[in-house]
Amino acid sequence: MASLLCSPASKSLSVTTSALFLSLLESLSPAHTHPLSASASSAVPPVPSSVPPTALIPNSRFLVDAFRHAGDFSVAYFLSHFHSDHYAGLGPSWRRGLVFCSAPTARLLASVLSVPPELIVSVDTDARVTVDGWGVVAVDANHCPGAVQFLFTSPGPRAERYVHTGDFRYTQSMRSNPNLLEFVGADAVFLDTTYCNPKFTFPSQEDSVEYVVNTIKKVKEESGAAGERVLCLIATYVVGKERILLEVARRCGCVIHVDKRKMEILTVLGFGGENGVFTEDAAATDVHVTAWNILGETWPYFRPNFVKMKEIMLERGYTKAVGFVPSGWMYETKKEGFAVREKDSIKIHLVPYSEHSSYDELRDYVKFLHPKRVIPTVGVDGGKLDGKDAMSLQKHFAGLVDETANKHEFLMAFHRRSTFVSHEDVLAKCSREQDSEDCASLPEHNYVSELPGSSQIKITEEMKKELSDCLPSWVSQEQILGLLMSSGGDVVQAASDFFERERDFFEEANVSNNEKPKSGEIRTSDQGSSAEASSQQEVPSFSQNPMEHSTKLVNLTPVKMKHSTNLVNLTPVKMSSNLPKKEKKRGSSTVSKSKKKGRSNASTESGGRKQPTITNFFGRAMAAASKSDR
Repeated sequence: MASLLCSPASKSLSVTTSALFLSLLESLSPAHTHPLSASASSAVPPVPSSVPPTALIPNSRFLVDAFRHAGDFSVAYFLSHFHSDHYAGLGPSWRRGLVFCSAPTARLLASVLSVPPELIVSVDTDARVTVDGWGVVAVDANHCPGAVQFLFTSPGPRAERYVHTGDFRYTQSMRSNPNLLEFVGADAVFLDTTYCNPKFTFPSQEDSVEYVVNTIKKVKEESGAAGERVLCLIATYVVGKERILLEVARRCGCVIHVDKRKMEILTVLGFGGENGVFTEDAAATDVHVTAWNILGETWPYFRPNFVKMKEIMLERGYTKAVGFVPSGWMYETKKEGFAVREKDSIKIHLVPYSEHSSYDELRDYVKFLHPKRVIPTVGVDGGKLDGKDAMSLQKHFAGLVDETANKHEFLMAFHRRSTFVSHEDVLAKCSREQDSEDCASLPEHNYVSELPGSSQIKITEEMKKELSDCLPSWVSQEQILGLLMSSGGDVVQAASDFFERERDFFEEANVSNNEKPKSGEIRTSDQGSSAEASSQQEVPSFSQNPMEHSTKLVNLTPVKMKHSTNLVNLTPVKMSSNLPKKEKKRGSSTVSKSKKKGRSNASTESGGRKQPTITNFFGRAMAAASKSDR
């Protein structure tokens, strides 16, 4: 198998998966061809929609723990650890691509599943390598032996960072891992949400191991004094819970019996019989390992199998049996200790020992990494991130993710879209709608405003127009200018500030309307009177314009902004400058109408379909963009 080990050379190692895969594929017997080898110039198929987004690293072709979704669109696959629900799809016939994993997992894939070793790429933990231009680091996941988290960094100056935890148990030591520290503020964390429910609050792994060790010590002491033979049974997975076994052997001074298959697994992992901890001789010890679910079913709640335990006890010549089921599902912690099921001469201890993070640990990890978003990987129907399951899980991390960065990215996306139309495109459109003489005479105003105690801020008509196009029509020029000045001329920040305090601005504009009529607007378009035009559209024809194509009366006096300590109101607000038809027919004087019933007019002024304000902003942005493309 290929090996990318932690060394000075590996930290600068660069891998091109397509070239490496094709070269390794040729060495396999029997010979196997791949679509990539047919033609170097043939286009790689797109990633199909059937691939769950919980397994696909954004803007890449990397799939994590999703071998059943493998296809010709990718030859780069990542396996976080050796558990069947993650490696499903791998086997002797695997020819889809390279499998990146830790060294222990690589050995298990080759020896247990017979995956062609030529296609397995082992990466040592904390080794920094480059895969198809992406930086990739594997860090310990504190799950089962060989389990890792993958850290991905995209190429380019505006690198994106993603953390895929696989299955993991958070520990405080992760906060000091230098590689993880570089991923604070990551674009997303693909999070193991197995126990993402407040009811799952179990003790530390150390406390659970201590309980098992002390209980077995007590059983040995009491059985020795009474002259009884008591069998201790510890349930484990094929891979997992080894920490408990090693601590029991070390602290209780005994060897532990395992069957042949378990011994093979332990030998591959480096815990083989030669170190004296494990044995296949059942008579050599009274502490035996048994397969999972032998002592009882654990899901959705524990149902003990006393009958099976009694069979094993009698078959092996014991008079009593004590079982241990270590799992996070065993969270039934009592004040006096962990839960125990008992019948006749058999006891079963339910030990809340988990190799997954508890609810509080999940929140601590997200708080530590402070990512822009959390992508749950467990408990999501079909891996859909827009479904109710994913949204319900993501709510548990509200306030722990970087919501400010999410908002800024959304606004920046609009900003980039709004500046897509070039100056030449605007002039061309202008010439189509107006004669060239009128177009050439349109002024472009630059305003230099100064706030007390601050440096001069240059506010251009282009900036005002761009901000105006994404705000409701009732926002006054004074408010627009004030927003730009308070944000230092940053249009994106000004829009963000507005939507955080939209209600304050609306009330301010309403008070102004009651005191005096709005300033008129002189439009150079051919759509009739300004009043009629404003009632028919929310944004001017040239909404993407880098120049202002209308002369407006502008008050250069800075607007005094209200400082509100209220929480952001997420109640859907009606926002539209289009007045209902019935409202138009009631009278021609909008001024007298606003004086008679200010609040009623305010509600109709912002009337329209109910939707969150950020959706309104997006709708306005897209409407403006589409108009500019006509």
